[in-house]
Order: sequence, then structure tokens, then C-alpha cells
Amino acid sequence: MNSEKAVSVIMMMAAFTVALFWFSPSALAFFGEVSDPRTLAMGSAGSADPRGVESFHLNPASLAHIRNHRELSAIRQILDESSRADRITYGQHMRTGGGLGLTFSQMVDESIQQRDDQGALKGFFDFRQRELNLGYGWFGSSRIALGGVWKYRSESYPGSEATGRALDFGIMADLASNFRAGLVLRNLDASMKSDSAAGSFTKFLDQEIGLGLSWKRGLTILDMEAGKKESDTWRFRAGVEKSFGDALALRAGWDSENVTLGCGIRIKNMFFDYAYLPGSLESRALISMKLKFYRLDFFRELTGGKKAEQSGPALYEANADMVTVLDGKLTAAISSSDFREAEVVLLKLMSIEPNNFSWPLKLADIRVRTGDLKGARLVFQNISSRTLDPGLATQTRKAVRDIDALLFTKAAASLSSGEMPEAAAGHIALAELALAQKKYASAIVSLNNAMAVAGPDPVLLLKRSMALIGIDSTGEAVVDLEHIIAISDSPEICREARLLLEDIGRRGGLIGNRDPASASGIAAPARTGHDDSFSNYDKSPGEIVEGI
Repeated sequence: MNSEKAVSVIMMMAAFTVALFWFSPSALAFFGEVSDPRTLAMGSAGSADPRGVESFHLNPASLAHIRNHRELSAIRQILDESSRADRITYGQHMRTGGGLGLTFSQMVDESIQQRDDQGALKGFFDFRQRELNLGYGWFGSSRIALGGVWKYRSESYPGSEATGRALDFGIMADLASNFRAGLVLRNLDASMKSDSAAGSFTKFLDQEIGLGLSWKRGLTILDMEAGKKESDTWRFRAGVEKSFGDALALRAGWDSENVTLGCGIRIKNMFFDYAYLPGSLESRALISMKLKFYRLDFFRELTGGKKAEQSGPALYEANADMVTVLDGKLTAAISSSDFREAEVVLLKLMSIEPNNFSWPLKLADIRVRTGDLKGARLVFQNISSRTLDPGLATQTRKAVRDIDALLFTKAAASLSSGEMPEAAAGHIALAELALAQKKYASAIVSLNNAMAVAGPDPVLLLKRSMALIGIDSTGEAVVDLEHIIAISDSPEICREARLLLEDIGRRGGLIGNRDPASASGIAAPARTGHDDSFSNYDKSPGEIVEGI
């Protein structure tokens, strides 16, 4: 971002904050707790729903879900002419892969009465409470987000000051079938120390626990939560949000006592949220405003070079619109059999929702349908190594075995054809399969057989040298690599051979002190014995991904 854009952003933020805090409508739900209207409209449930930077007050693990953008949110709550509460929240994606959140909030009550010993009113004094929160969230694994918040609070009124610190800790876990669970512990090791003319004392704050479950499908979100303070009973909350495109969202909830309602409106990268609380005694509504700033290079790539300042904010919304736009493009690409475009869209979806395994499963399905079995195998391997769902891990490992069996069957058919080119291709396919499975000795045998048919091909020699390195036969690998450099006309292959030679040298290989007679012959006798564990395999490619 150049200096002109930076100045524009700073001025925009400053103007937005000043406008909000001087001219925002009078509204407050519950004085004493600065809550955003989206949360209130959904019954204050949300410990399992990463809605944006505001939700790190509900569960700090939600900060891990801030990707490719920055957010600034400001709220003013007004109870009456002498009581108000303000909060400014900022969050951004970090280069470390996590998300950082910072909040400053202040609550002021200028209407507290001061009376003498006889109960006569002497006047009014101010009570002020300020709080600074600093939080960080990150992904502990592909499907589990962790987060923590350090909180500093100060309270003041005439003749007395109190300060305290506390910690919050949260976890969010992605479950199967669009479900996410959340756990949050608030006010860990929390206390307030007060100093006044009468002396000092320490007050310990109630610890809290919240257990949440959210379900998301398309543009609909359902949240449920059970929470309990240390000295209170369990409270149950629930909320639902239905979005219509990227411009309007309707919300409703229940917070154990009252029904709540609300809506959200989006104008470019500005968001307005409104909550209506019919059960509250003194106030009825709450309004807030929020700005989002996006990584322009990310949207320039997504939109194929279009002007990111115009297209980015309209395309990206982590929970709804960006995924919806791309999902529509994916459906259109598959319907028109444009599988190359479908792969491009799926890779973008996987970058936005790395923990949603439905996208790589669709990618593997497309690769199987287009005959790219090796590419599909890599995707299935990646899913099985990352998922925490035992059922999905078992299914994807089975798909890998099915693909291996199909590749073996095709290779065996090539070997039985009797034609020289096809036989060489069959040996090469077996070698690549063995290399993918890290069965280096089997790969060497297949590569020797291939070169017995096709001759000392530099590509095959390079593959054999890698297999030899895999079984620590570095002396034989050096012979192959030097032979590649001597016979190959390809700069790329020669460069790869030199890099491997340098790597062997760094690791103390046998360069310059080897026995050439120990090298495997280029045209070693062909061996026809094969692993028959996949014999009589008759599964078609389309059956591999069926049922996953």
C-alpha cells in the first residue's frame, strides 16, 4: 500500500470513529457489558461461531479465523443522558498465520447519588470503568483453533481506585457436517485491588465457562450455547442468522429470558448492525458500525486482475459471500464439464476455508473423473494426514489404496501387452507408484526394467538416483547423476542432477571415493515378479470416491 492509500485509510478510520462516537443513535441493551448488536440479536450465543473481530470477546479462538483483511469496529451504547458505554475493536491477520485483536472499552455513569448520614442528597459523582484487551488466536491443528486474551481493567470514583487483570482462554473445533464446537473459560485468575482512604481490599471476580455449538450451511447460521458463572446457574442461549446475498442479514435469538431480534446491512465495506430487545426494561435497541479493510493483492488474484478496490470488498466475506460466489462458479464449471476451471475455483475455496474438507474431496473427485489418478492420490493423502475425523481418515486411506490398485492394474496390463513402448511405460508406472509409497528398492527394480527396454534415459536415471539416495546407496546415486550430466541435453535435468550431487556432498557422501563396479547396471536384467496384493482388481475410477 503506497503512502496516498495509507493516508486515505487513516483519514477514513478517523472520520468513521469521530462520526460514530458523536452522532450515533441512543441505544443500549444491558449497561455494564459492552455487547455488539449482532451478538445480542442472536441471544448472546456465539462461543462456537467466528463472526469477525467482535466475537473474540465471546471466544478468543475466533481470532484465528481472521484472514486476508483488517477490521475496525466501534460501538456506542447509551442508557440515558448520564450513562454510556463505548468500545473500539481492531483486528488483523498476522504473517505468523494467526489473528491479533485489540480492544479499548469505557463505561461511564454520571448519575450515582451521593447522600449524607441522614440520607439527604448531597449531589452526584461519576463512576468510570475502562478495559484494555489484547488477544491472539491461532490454529493448533488443521481443525482446532486456540486463543487467549489478556485483560486489564480499572475502575474509579471519588476517593477510590481499583485495578485488576484477568485471562480468557478459548478453543474452537471444526466437526463433521458443517458443525463447529466451542469452549471458553473467562476471568481466569481474575481479581480487582482497590485503594481508598479507608484502606485496601481485593475482590475476586467470578470465573465463567461457556460451551457452544454452531451449524452453518450456505448463508444460514445456527448457534447454541450453555454458560455458567461461578456463583450463578446455567443459562442457555440460541440464535439464528439468515443472510440474503452480501447486503442483508436477518437475526433472531433467545437468551434464557427474552426473545431478541435484529438485522445487518452492508454497504461496500461498511457494516451496520441493529438489535431489538423487546424484553429489556429500559432500552429497546442497539446500533453499531464496522469497517473492513482487505488485502488488495489477494483480491487482485481472485478476480483475475480486476480493480481490487472495487471488487474485493464485494467478493470476500469469510462466512458467506466469498464462498457463495465461488461455489456458484464451481457449480457452473462442473455443469459445463469445464474441469480445469473447476480445479482453479476449488483451489481458491481451499485457501479461504482450509478446514472445510468438502472442497479437497471435490477436487479429488474431479481428478479421478479426468483420469489424473496420481493427482487425486495426493489430495486423498493430504486429507487423511490432516483430518481429525476417524471416519474420513479411514475413507481417504481406502481411496489411496484403491488408486494404488488401479495404477498397478494398468501397469500390469501394459507389461502384458508385449509391445516395447508400452512395456517400458508399464515399468515406469510401477516405479512411480513405488516412489510415491517410498518403496525405493521396488522402484529401482522397475526403473532397471524400464531402462532395459528403453535405454539409459536421463529422466529414468534421475528417478533411479533419487531411489538410491532413499536407501542410502549414495555411491551408486553419484554414478547415475554424473552419467546424467554427461549425456543429457536438458539444462533443467542437469541442474537437478547437480543439486543432488551437492546435497550428497554436504551430507558426506561418497563423491570422489567410490567403486564404479558397485553401481547398478544401466541395462540390468528384467525381472517379471510383481507384488500380487492387488491382483484381480476390477474397481473403476468412478467407484474410488463413491461414498466419501
